[in-house]
Amino acid sequence: GPRKDGGLFREDDIRLLATLANQITIALKNSLHYTSMIESKQQLEILFSKVVQAEKMAALGEMSATLAHEIKNPLGIIRSSAQYLAEAKRSDEITQEMLAYIIDEVDDLNVILSNILGLAKFKAPLFRPIELHKELPLLCDQWRRSDDHNRDIHLHCGVDNHLPLFYGDLQQIRQVLLNLLRNSEDALAGPGNIFLEVRKKEKFVLVEVADDGPGIAGEHMDELFGKFFTTKKDGLGLGLTVCRQIIHAHHGSITLGNRKTGGARVQIQLPLQPGAVPQMDINDKNNQ
Repeated sequence: GPRKDGGLFREDDIRLLATLANQITIALKNSLHYTSMIESKQQLEILFSKVVQAEKMAALGEMSATLAHEIKNPLGIIRSSAQYLAEAKRSDEITQEMLAYIIDEVDDLNVILSNILGLAKFKAPLFRPIELHKELPLLCDQWRRSDDHNRDIHLHCGVDNHLPLFYGDLQQIRQVLLNLLRNSEDALAGPGNIFLEVRKKEKFVLVEVADDGPGIAGEHMDELFGKFFTTKKDGLGLGLTVCRQIIHAHHGSITLGNRKTGGARVQIQLPLQPGAVPQMDINDKNNQ
């Protein structure tokens, strides 16, 4: 073809252009290879850091489990001794207050240690038939009678009496609900109400724990299930992590939200038969 000056390309010009085009192609390929190498190196560095982090977390889990076991034994002795002295009622009022304080603090430490143990040495659920309409009212009564909760906070327990048999690990389900009740109580920090409702929804059991406290701040909504994240002055931020671990092991789902009338709400959906996978109904997220 003609050049810009109107002349025709000579054979030497064509060979030169072909050589330049070939060199440009090689340069582009080398550039792409170099970019690919950089990206691969970055991906390998990320993977390596994840492996190192996983190894650290595994070691930390083993160490935490050992420490938790070692600490729980003396804590049990301290609590039982303080409980004995408190029930003996042979001391003055100040001593009684101190004993009550010791018992409360030991109970809080036991909750933290139980969460550490639950996270570090999680056991797969032992699926057995459970009569939730009988077990959950018992749990509510136990919570109301316990000495370590605020008497100004009222628990309202609404359980469908016609619930079919649920297959799950009763101890783990109790752990989840007690964790959630404690979270609601901590959020209220004074007079208030906690609502536990359980009903059948298609092939699933729907469990809701709600309160009329301040609710969950929007910026915290996506972080609360993370390990060691907490908005409390004390605690390790493991309670909800353990709850989610247990619920997922039961092939269920757990979501956080706020009630329209005020307060936080946790919704859990569990399959009646192990193996079914629940799908959260988007309308349930704002049904209160």
